[in-house]
Amino acid sequence: MGASCSNVGGSSPKSNANSSNKSKINEKNNKVKSSATISSNNTEKKTTIKNNNDNLVVKKESLVMKKDHNPIDQYVLLHKLGSGTYATVHLVKHRLTNAERAMKKIMKEKDLYSNQDNQDEKDQEIMNEIEILKSIDHPNIVKIYEFYTTPDYFCLITEFCNGGELYDQFEKYCPFDEKHAAFIMYQLFSAVHYCHLKRIVHRDLKPENILIEKINNDGYFQIKVIDFGTAKLFKKQKMERTLIGSPYYIAPEVLNRNYNEKCDLWSCGVIFYILLSGKLPFNGEEDTEVFENIKKGEYSIDIPPFEKVSPEAKDLIKQLLLLDPEKRISVKDALNHKFFLDNRMKEYICGVSKENVLNCLKNIKDYKSDFILQTTVLAFLVHNFTQHDVVKDVSKFFNIFDNQVEQADGKLTREEVIRGLAKFMPKSEVVKSVDSIFTKIDTDCNGFIEYEEFVGACIDKNIFLQSNILQFAFNFFDRDGSGFIDLSELEVVFCNGKKNSEALKKTLKDVIRSVDLNFDGKIDMREFTMMMEKIIKNT
Repeated sequence: MGASCSNVGGSSPKSNANSSNKSKINEKNNKVKSSATISSNNTEKKTTIKNNNDNLVVKKESLVMKKDHNPIDQYVLLHKLGSGTYATVHLVKHRLTNAERAMKKIMKEKDLYSNQDNQDEKDQEIMNEIEILKSIDHPNIVKIYEFYTTPDYFCLITEFCNGGELYDQFEKYCPFDEKHAAFIMYQLFSAVHYCHLKRIVHRDLKPENILIEKINNDGYFQIKVIDFGTAKLFKKQKMERTLIGSPYYIAPEVLNRNYNEKCDLWSCGVIFYILLSGKLPFNGEEDTEVFENIKKGEYSIDIPPFEKVSPEAKDLIKQLLLLDPEKRISVKDALNHKFFLDNRMKEYICGVSKENVLNCLKNIKDYKSDFILQTTVLAFLVHNFTQHDVVKDVSKFFNIFDNQVEQADGKLTREEVIRGLAKFMPKSEVVKSVDSIFTKIDTDCNGFIEYEEFVGACIDKNIFLQSNILQFAFNFFDRDGSGFIDLSELEVVFCNGKKNSEALKKTLKDVIRSVDLNFDGKIDMREFTMMMEKIIKNT
């Protein structure tokens, strides 16, 4: 299904595979969870825009709006994608933009809870997923656009991946050829590496939580990781104790209630094993038998499907499925394993035409980031239209830069940009260009460029000059639906609704004044459109 619902209180229904083994891959795929562990949200990203209003702060989380009305007011239900114990997922279409999205509706049915504490715990788990998704910016992790919360349900609006779950392709493709498996695993490791750098451990990686965004020209899957409902922030040197995960994919140290982020690497190893063989490394008739086999760590690569598998692929599996997490390969080293080098994954994912490269470089050169309101509007639109074809082309260009050094982690360092630019321009121009690029794009001054920051600078912004798209952006700021954007609404976006100083209010008034053509102290749709046309057509 094209959304994250399989792990909200229960697994999604699946069709039976022809082989008994493939049925077993799914038949016990319920989540193992002894108790909920909810982390405090420290993952929010503060983006300080460098411009003439440099005392304004925009939090990335502010681009994801919380609403309290019926989502059907804005979305048309198309059809059901799947359901679990607590959640139902539908494909929906935005009434204004016609964008297809996935809507996961999670009911707050009080009879499912034994007491109020359990209900609060469940609600907090869902909010934990929302807060983590709001903080994530990676091309291989599903994006959340907005969410609704009412007394009766939560509703998450996320990207729709029309290829469905990776699991659903096992019957047709397993065992995968090595290059296809390499392509899938390289993307997965990149997403996991990004999460671990942000101190996020997923804890429930499995094929049902990997969606296929699209199939490329070679028939290979471009993927997105989903379902962060059991993810949490971790601290280095502190071990986790909560038993949580899914049978077959859960790491032995999780079963022993003494683990860290390396548990995600074990799950990756199980997924990789299945991709290359179509079989489970650790099996059993009952969960207890599966868990005992996992704890033993005994599996075989001497079975027929592995006869044609390369020694490099087998070595990577062995390093991922090591019982001792201290000896288990790190995600950074996995990305640089000989298996991916032999399959030329870095070169493969960076395939982009020279024309597109030149267009991207021109757009970066012309990009203006010194107007706070326009920059925020563009950031909002980029976040909401990541599946636009123009944006997808730019993502390939991003990969050229993101794979220049040791790791593909979904963000660009200065060194990566220097090496990337050196492929397209004389060395004498590179350093000067890098300074300019970081000044324009690294809006939070954190020393690296994140994915959506890069996309916003590279794309041709004219794709956003459609009246319905501009109206969609206007509605994001016009929180009360009055047809005007006023000071209080800008405070919600730029200041997260907190009490602000008079100096900050004056700055926001200056922002309005720079756009307010009729001097009424507000921004209407005509003024908003003229503002965006001016900045976009001048870039």
